[in-house]
Amino acid sequence: MTINVSHFRQEVSKVRLSKDAFAELLTIRELFETVSQGVRFDTKVAYINPLQSSVLREELNRIRNMIDHESHVLILDGFKVDKLSTFKSLVWTFGSLLGVPMVQNHLGHKVIEVYDRGGKSIE
Repeated sequence: MTINVSHFRQEVSKVRLSKDAFAELLTIRELFETVSQGVRFDTKVAYINPLQSSVLREELNRIRNMIDHESHVLILDGFKVDKLSTFKSLVWTFGSLLGVPMVQNHLGHKVIEVYDRGGKSIE
């Protein structure tokens, strides 16, 4: 499927978590991965313990407010990891903590890969 995005006009916000919030996100991702072994990573949603992750919870609330009332498009900055699989699970954890994930294709996948090949369309 090819979507022409040349006329897409949406305000974009750049988001970067604080060091403490990012550390809490990494901890949640690690816990999430231990309970999700053997299944596709986007079949379960991550859970945040409000007593243990207060900094991340506060920053997620701020980001939710941005999405609901300001920009609907976010550029996530600072998600630096060594492997693509770690990045995917980190983004999944972050996204599922922000809200309810939606199915993206007929296979029931909630995460799909999108490639920008440098043209005016994304596949």
